[in-house]
Amino acid sequence: MSASRAFTRLSSTGAAPSAQASRAMLDSYFTYFKTPVAMRPLVYRPRNANTLLAMDMKDPETKQQIKPLQPVASVPKSAFMQFLRSTGKGSDEFFRWIQPWVSVTPRKRQIFQYFNPQMFQWMLIQSFFVVGDYTRMVGYLYTNRSRFEAAKNPNVYDVDHFMATVLMCSIQRGSVFQFTKSLKANIKLKSLWKNTLQRTQKTGLAPLLLDCYCHQQGITVESTGITFNEVSVALPSTSGLKDAVEKEKFANTYEATYLLTRTIQEFAPNGEVNKEVARFVDEYKALKVELGVTSDIYDQFKITMTELWTVKNTERKKRKAAEAVRDAKETAIENEEAAAEAAKKL
Repeated sequence: MSASRAFTRLSSTGAAPSAQASRAMLDSYFTYFKTPVAMRPLVYRPRNANTLLAMDMKDPETKQQIKPLQPVASVPKSAFMQFLRSTGKGSDEFFRWIQPWVSVTPRKRQIFQYFNPQMFQWMLIQSFFVVGDYTRMVGYLYTNRSRFEAAKNPNVYDVDHFMATVLMCSIQRGSVFQFTKSLKANIKLKSLWKNTLQRTQKTGLAPLLLDCYCHQQGITVESTGITFNEVSVALPSTSGLKDAVEKEKFANTYEATYLLTRTIQEFAPNGEVNKEVARFVDEYKALKVELGVTSDIYDQFKITMTELWTVKNTERKKRKAAEAVRDAKETAIENEEAAAEAAKKL
């Protein structure tokens, strides 16, 4: 059965689906492509429903009877974003959800190719500023890089979205933790560069973020070994937007870009902010005010991020203090034992 015959088209009218409804749509989409090709006509064609039930086949994973399923709806990327951004502080829901899908064989290309750079970008943003599992998320994406590469979707690990966002989070995290260890910073940057598969930049923001991070950590950009293709900073403008629909679309589309540029503005070495960055920030702020939005997402995220990572920093210091006490006790015991052995030999 061809994919086109198994899919129905989602309605473009009506209210946006809830987070759980979005998750259900995503589950249906991924389940379809996870189903063996030979089984799809039996499972998804209504006329084969009775045949499938009569065969009484069992799912090898759940051991439950395989039952007929409704034709699958093509799922817009907005459903993924709706589900992702519904996850709150300390939630494991999204991380648990994504693991089974990324763990399938890369031969199931439709699953891996559903993801785009913006999705990866917001997975990082949400995990860092809201959920608090950023370290785990970054490690998970690094670990599964080869699977996306094998599935012919290396573009999710790009410079403008993936690398730029990791740099942004590193800068923000370094500010809270007051990290200034150049050796560790260089190691992390080398790992980031290794995991950046699509290295052609278009916006020009990644080099500015790298400058900010290197300045914060007291290292030179040259020491990182990272080199970008040369481009001028090029960011979209709100001029020419005709109506509220276009303005709302612009605000949503470039929300992550706003976070990146605000980070550059805040942490620019010596306070020297790129003019194009400053122009974009001013225009985006004015647009949100025009749309009646009184809160600023960057300011909000800074508050939640600081709360999250301050707690983690306190916990980290407590662990280190406990480890130091334990090490001191072990050293004292070892010294006592050594002294006792030496006394016996006298």
